[in-house]
Amino acid sequence: MPTPSCETGSVPRLRSPASARSSLCRENGGGELFWGVFDKNESALAFYRSLGAKEVRDVRLMRLPV
Repeated sequence: MPTPSCETGSVPRLRSPASARSSLCRENGGGELFWGVFDKNESALAFYRSLGAKEVRDVRLMRLPV
């Protein structure tokens, strides 16, 4: 899935897919969704906060080059 870009204005179109993912999560017994956002991407952070998302401070995102 391509990464949405706040600069191109594609982030607002995520409201529907985000809602669909939330529904799918609940239907399968899930209680939370997790995803990553770059620290300096203030517009994305503001957008996700507007959806009710909260920052998780006790989890670290890890990557391993292959």
